[in-house]
Amino acid sequence: MIGPGTKRAIAGRESRSREARLDVSPDNIELRIQDDPEAVSAKLSVDPSLKTEQWAGDGAASFAQARGARLWTSVLSGAAGLALQEAAATAASYGEAVTLRVVPSPGLTADMRELPWELLFDPSQGTFLALARGWSVARGTAGSPAPRAMPHGGPLRLTIVSLLYLDGSPPHWQAAFVGAAREREALHALTSSHPAEVTVLDEEDPDLPRLLALLAEVETDVVHIIGTGAGGGLLVRNPEATTDLWEETDWSSSATATPTTNTAYGELNVDGLVAQHVVTSERLAGALKTNPHVSVVVLNGCFTADLAEVIADQTGIAAIGHRGYVQDPHASAFTEELFPALADGSTIDLAVARARRGIEQRFPGEAAWCSATLFTGWPPPGIESPSAVIDNPSSRAFTSFGDSPPRAEDLLVELHRKNRERLETLSDQDWFPVKSQIERARSAIDQSRTRL
Repeated sequence: MIGPGTKRAIAGRESRSREARLDVSPDNIELRIQDDPEAVSAKLSVDPSLKTEQWAGDGAASFAQARGARLWTSVLSGAAGLALQEAAATAASYGEAVTLRVVPSPGLTADMRELPWELLFDPSQGTFLALARGWSVARGTAGSPAPRAMPHGGPLRLTIVSLLYLDGSPPHWQAAFVGAAREREALHALTSSHPAEVTVLDEEDPDLPRLLALLAEVETDVVHIIGTGAGGGLLVRNPEATTDLWEETDWSSSATATPTTNTAYGELNVDGLVAQHVVTSERLAGALKTNPHVSVVVLNGCFTADLAEVIADQTGIAAIGHRGYVQDPHASAFTEELFPALADGSTIDLAVARARRGIEQRFPGEAAWCSATLFTGWPPPGIESPSAVIDNPSSRAFTSFGDSPPRAEDLLVELHRKNRERLETLSDQDWFPVKSQIERARSAIDQSRTRL
């Protein structure tokens, strides 16, 4: 069972979570709940066709729900699902959440690695796990270094980097990224509404050498990059290339040149000239690995989830990217929802959970929250504001009885009181699997009292 701990709450919300680690191998899963020595193992039989596909758009919600329900039935319909529910109920009694962190084994195929874990949908409760209160869904990597902690007490140091190059980009590219200015304004506003220090790159969009130098040297907690993924990396202007980024480039959705890669606007020819303007995930990770200050990287653009996975795997930095396309309003909303939660003191896993719920409220039924993917080690990083820590008396083993040693009768009374409090807390959870049993127990207690 999960033991008692210090409760941390901010404005009625959880700011820390307990890990439910789901290790996925080709044939098996193993679920381990934090502080519980027992693991739940089961055979894994999942249709690889469930791998991540584009979700946003018309019918996206029903599409996501159908796939999430199939994945839940394949993986969590048995003992693992019950163990998760019990862990969440216990964590909720301490004011904490549960983060399901999915860690694939090194030998897992690409199709299985790309299963849409963020879409897990519990048919019995009619809800996405990633949107449910008291839950978060993240991913991990098997061999990544230890996660990097943020300085305790804040403030949150944030650096914003824009890789849009609107001076020469095609008109449809410029129109799509009008939300970038809105993102920057929202991040600047944190300085007045939250205990955060926001550092903005005060120059035109950096070229490749400047970007790598910045990532290696900047003293910041979070690097927030606005750009787009391409060819396993990021599009960034390279001054050493033999042509400009936008010259002789077919950005139409009907591009047929090979080899190609998906970008925000169809397939882009990455063979030859344009490929010179793509910085690989390995080079990004190499620059960040030498910087001891960065704890979180946010890649807020299309096709950046694979980059985030490589960065997390090679550096221990918690990294966020998007799977597939992400519409500009959705990307901006993600920024606006994520950073206030992080500045409040939530760890990055719970900040992402709050951002997903916020996006769903803004764009109901569009599955706009689905693309954001978090890769993190454990424990996940987050600033720890002293004002946010609340000592929970019920988390202590017993209440102090003064200088004299407690009598057995007093201890017994205290134990009954704490059990009653815990029962009341658990019964408030609508999804708690034994709520009906609790109600029957209450009824039996009342009847016995009446008979007495």
